[in-house]
Amino acid sequence: MSWKRRKKSKHLRKNPFYENARKWLTRTLFIISMGGICSVTISVVYNAAFITDFFQMTSINVEGCRKTTEDQILEQSNIEMYPNLLAIDVEKVAVRIGELDWVERVDIKKKYPNRLHIAVVEREPTAMINLVEGLYYIDEKGVVFSKAHYSGNRDYPVITGLEKQVVVSNGEHSVSGSVNLLHENPLNEALKFIKYASITNVKTTLPRQDISQLHYSPKEGAILFLASHPFPIYLGGGDFSVQFKRLEKVLKSIYQKNEIAAVSYIRMQYRADAVLVGMGKKA
Repeated sequence: MSWKRRKKSKHLRKNPFYENARKWLTRTLFIISMGGICSVTISVVYNAAFITDFFQMTSINVEGCRKTTEDQILEQSNIEMYPNLLAIDVEKVAVRIGELDWVERVDIKKKYPNRLHIAVVEREPTAMINLVEGLYYIDEKGVVFSKAHYSGNRDYPVITGLEKQVVVSNGEHSVSGSVNLLHENPLNEALKFIKYASITNVKTTLPRQDISQLHYSPKEGAILFLASHPFPIYLGGGDFSVQFKRLEKVLKSIYQKNEIAAVSYIRMQYRADAVLVGMGKKA
């Protein structure tokens, strides 16, 4: 019986681990090289865009100005003449414009290739508040935002008596920019009262135009003075939306009886279920 020696194979079996590692390394190097090429390309294109005149801004459109002017907006934006539109940081520009007293918010959009659009929303005064420094406009959110100059519109209800109680900034009675005062409950209620008068129908006996002054007394609380009649209306405290409705009914009854000329004062919190109307004598 004869035996034949088996011939050894001239080809070694490939190791799967090393084969996969080689393929992975090749792909990784390819991706890295392509990424580098793309980065360089993007950088070159981006830098070229900053140099070219194609994105050089040629116009700025400003809308929404009533109390502020277009020149004030442009000056506050601090945008240099003919800058590259790509170089403008719209968020920083909006913050700068928002520092103007009357500006509540700003929306800035780039209109490629070379235009900038600035939309301004201004604050709406609800009343004026008397502070140590003088009269200031205040909006329905409780933000004091601009001094009420004699040349401007001063036909708003005036809130007084809170000069020492209202903390405007860092514990000092000084107005710097827009300061929110809603944490002061008396002021919050006063603004609520005025706002309620603004949204009622035109046939109401207590329109906003007739609210001349809301004064706060440490002893009496809130005291209302009408533009049409000189007598005080003692509102006291509590929910002013409820007080408004009660006062509206009281005034309606007085007008219907034609007794308004004889009224010397009205006490809204005389009793929980009663209002005291003084006739011909002081409070």
